[in-house]
Amino acid sequence: MDPAQQRRRQEVIEVATRLCDEGFDAVRMKQVADESGVALATLYKWFTNKNLLVLEVMAEWLDEMVARGAAPGPGQGGWGARWRA
Repeated sequence: MDPAQQRRRQEVIEVATRLCDEGFDAVRMKQVADESGVALATLYKWFTNKNLLVLEVMAEWLDEMVARGAAPGPGQGGWGARWRA
């Protein structure tokens, strides 16, 4: 994935993160695509369903918590990055 695609993918995750604040049911793939400026087909190429998109949001949140020392990291009983395996 080139740097421009990585930025767009990150924008998708940021939009999904904001929508997740309203609850799982608030996350709609079409809305995420529209608000992040990517084609719906591209969104589904990166995340084949809403569950996988929300799991990525949760994994990023856990990574941030680990980085801040607010959650255990890998090998310390944590499970953030393992979801991406």
